[in-house]
Amino acid sequence: MSVVEISEQSVYLHTERGFLLLAKGQQEVSRIDLDHITAIIAKAHGLTYSHNLLVKLSERNIPLVLTDSSFMPVSIIQPVAVHHAPVPVLAAQIAATNGQNNLLWQKIIQAKIKMQAAVLNEIGLPDHDLLDLRAKVSSGDRSNVEAQAARKYWVLLFGQAFRRHQYGEQPNSLLNYGYTILRSTLAREICAAGLHPAIGIHHKHRHNAFCLADDLIEPFRPLVDYTVYQLVQNGHEDLCAHSKKILVDVLERLLRVDTRWQTVANSMQILSQSLAKSYLNNNQALKLPKSMLKRFI
Repeated sequence: MSVVEISEQSVYLHTERGFLLLAKGQQEVSRIDLDHITAIIAKAHGLTYSHNLLVKLSERNIPLVLTDSSFMPVSIIQPVAVHHAPVPVLAAQIAATNGQNNLLWQKIIQAKIKMQAAVLNEIGLPDHDLLDLRAKVSSGDRSNVEAQAARKYWVLLFGQAFRRHQYGEQPNSLLNYGYTILRSTLAREICAAGLHPAIGIHHKHRHNAFCLADDLIEPFRPLVDYTVYQLVQNGHEDLCAHSKKILVDVLERLLRVDTRWQTVANSMQILSQSLAKSYLNNNQALKLPKSMLKRFI
């Protein structure tokens, strides 16, 4: 079972004999057994759908996630009557206690700081006790160790003069772009996992529809930081077609999750699905990426 992403432009999606078919004109582009699909993410332009396909997806409880021009989810087509997930997933997410979310947040921030230390080590810089700070992250990170680690990390990575800010000087625009790519990918995977993107673990804001994406993105941010560091070192300090391509390609680089190497995009899917299971099982068994960068480089 897998999440299917539709990235081919202007294809017609329909169904035939239990298969999802993608066609351009009279030519079939792809054919996938509906029994092997857990969710469909439609992120290409110019897609059209048959009514019968939408009915079949509903009958099989396969959510269809629709995205806008910036690839952020704008709608999820869910069946009215379902007999299994994702309704229980959503109910479990809503019912999660502060205690459970605090423990999840602790794991996420520990993974982020460990990834930051791995980035510094990879480029030959000392991590200056970041791993010691990681050990001090408590449930809910009440002492805000994340911010303490960030202050050390940014100085080491980009120098004393650098200030991380959305509207700050370079290389902030490169960082912003890379984070946006990760955030939109995570938002889609969160929806496909049956979770609601507005219900965050730690982030809570009435005008933010993607609080959960802003939570789960944390361990992945250092991957963009590392890529931007490389771009700057190679003289690409501005956001241009070349740097955009390099940052988009981050999604296809490899990370270790459990015992297997996965693309960053797949790692996000695995993390989102593990969070859904954690809520259902009332535990904190998140499948976070490991801080092993030898195949990410």
